[in-house]
Amino acid sequence: MDPRNGLELLTTSKEPPSHAMARQQSPQETEPLVSFDPFAGPTEPRRAKAPHQLDSPQAKAAGRLDELERELDLHLGITLPRWDQLEPRGIYARFLKPLTTLALLLVALPVALLVMAPIALINWWACGDRRLIFFTQERVGQHGRIFQIYKFRTMRPVEDGDFEAWSSGDQNRVTPFGRFLRSTHLDEVPQILNIMLGDMDFIGPRPEMVAIHNWACREVPGFERRLAVRPGITGLAQITQGYAGQCPEAYSAKLSADDRYRQDLSLPMELSILVRPIVWMARGRGWQWDAK
Repeated sequence: MDPRNGLELLTTSKEPPSHAMARQQSPQETEPLVSFDPFAGPTEPRRAKAPHQLDSPQAKAAGRLDELERELDLHLGITLPRWDQLEPRGIYARFLKPLTTLALLLVALPVALLVMAPIALINWWACGDRRLIFFTQERVGQHGRIFQIYKFRTMRPVEDGDFEAWSSGDQNRVTPFGRFLRSTHLDEVPQILNIMLGDMDFIGPRPEMVAIHNWACREVPGFERRLAVRPGITGLAQITQGYAGQCPEAYSAKLSADDRYRQDLSLPMELSILVRPIVWMARGRGWQWDAK
């Protein structure tokens, strides 16, 4: 059976002609639809191609697939958001937050470089290999873009995948010096490089590993909404929830906190989020494993 015929039957059956005519004439349906992927999230509407680009067989086939996709979305009544509909609004979010990030970066960069130098030497000695000083890993960033996050290594390497290691619990692999780095949040200092590269911000939802993000999207409906904001070194979910294991309820609470941050973003909120990790660093209570 031709799958296209199945889609056409699905989109044309059980609907009176009058309703179909009304749906075609609805002004809301003249807006371009967006595509959506549970990993990458909503995307911008597809741009119209120039006339000379519509003559090739590939363009005609792609146009037919787009048409079938639109028909299926209309039949199922799917309305998908766009990133610009999820991003924070307001003067602070659009204009003042970038300036605040730049000011913090200018202040924090010299301090971070001074702190990173001795930690790198100690980690080199503790790990016995200069290649193990830093730890890089793919994370999911804003709008679903994959980037490499930088951290000081705090755990022993494993042969299994990242998702399996996370599922079994990272606490068994943390080195003694790594425990100190985690308890003081100093393992996160190299992420100032991610801020300079534009991958992260000081404050925002913590970026998840690719496999964990995929798992969370399956377990927690709407988890991809948090990708509308640039990820941060710390965030509202981190100061209210802390670390969490493979638990859908914990990740649902994380999404709720990230949604609150995205919707109520303001300078007082960011200052309150920024102050607490500084206090935790001084008191050495940054990392506490929560297996729930």
